[in-house]
Amino acid sequence: MYFCKSTELFKLNIKKREFNTIHKFRPALLTQPQFYCLSENQMVHCLASINDGIWYNYDTDKEIDLDELYHVDFIKCITYDQEDDCFYFLANKKKDLLGFYLFKFKEQNPLKFEEITVWNSRLDIDNCTIAILRGHDPVTKMYFKELIVAYKTIYINTYNVVVMDISGPEEERATLYIHESF
Repeated sequence: MYFCKSTELFKLNIKKREFNTIHKFRPALLTQPQFYCLSENQMVHCLASINDGIWYNYDTDKEIDLDELYHVDFIKCITYDQEDDCFYFLANKKKDLLGFYLFKFKEQNPLKFEEITVWNSRLDIDNCTIAILRGHDPVTKMYFKELIVAYKTIYINTYNVVVMDISGPEEERATLYIHESF
């Protein structure tokens, strides 16, 4: 089991009742991480707080500051897709503009990333969730894979759900559904 604080990443051995530092962040995070996600083999760690986002590869001992790389702030959610070996993360601010900014990058290379959605809405968001839905449509007999992002918009008190098709080639992907309610 892994856990972290603003300066270090630890590995916990429950049977031996001990923990070992596996990485010290360079520099230390500004605040305690709120989001923590691991790759399937647990060698790649992605963690974030409202001010910081860090990608760390345990095998290579390489650390990349995601918020500086993507010019984002207010990271709201991170999730991992084991089928495609990639991370998705949602930020609320990019280059000092409030909005809805959804990114995707491969587990082994955060330098090569994709901006899935860039909405400069000028609105704060919170209570965010990212989920991946997979399955087969019994009518068409086709495989589907969808990214579902849900969030609350602050001050105007709306709850939003966005469903995106992520199953086929990138040029065929589309936003399937957007719901907003008070």
